[in-house]
Amino acid sequence: MDAKISLIAAISENRVLAKAGKIPWKIPADKKRYRDKIRGHVIIVGRKTFDESYTQTVNIVVTRDPEYKPPIPAFVVSSIDKALEKAKEEEVLQKAQYKDEICVIGGGEVFRQTIPFADKLYLTIVHQIVDGDTFFPDYSEFKNVIFSEEGEDNGYKFTFIDLEK
Repeated sequence: MDAKISLIAAISENRVLAKAGKIPWKIPADKKRYRDKIRGHVIIVGRKTFDESYTQTVNIVVTRDPEYKPPIPAFVVSSIDKALEKAKEEEVLQKAQYKDEICVIGGGEVFRQTIPFADKLYLTIVHQIVDGDTFFPDYSEFKNVIFSEEGEDNGYKFTFIDLEK
C-alpha cells in the first residue's frame, strides 16, 4: 500500500502562510491540531520551516544547501522528488509509527511543489485577510470536504477543514 500524501497548513482567507518567515497569528487550538496530525508520521519540510520549528518525528528536510547539517537527526535531500522517494524507503518507514500517511508541513515552495501529489489537505482557515509574502498554492481541486469545524481561539476565528480531491 502506498502512503497517502497530506499537506498540513494554517492559512488566511487570502492563502497567506507567513510574512518575513513568521506566522501572522498565534492559535493554540491550531498548534494542538497540527501536533496531533503529524505525530508519528514521516514529515517532509523545507529547511527554513524546519529550522524555525523542527519536530521530534521522522523528518525529511528539503534544501539546496549541500552543506546543511540539521540540529536534530533528519534525512536531508535536495529536491521534492528525492523527498517523496526517501519517504517511501524502508529505512525511513521503520522509524515512523504511522506508515500510511506522509505529512508535508511547508513552507510555501514545498507546498507549491507537493500539492500535485497530495491526496489530502488538513487546513486551518483563519478568517482574516492578511498581508504576507508566503502563500499556500491554489487548492481548488480539493472539493470533497471530509471534516469541517468552526472555532475561535486567542481572538481569532477559524475553520478546521479536511479536504480530498
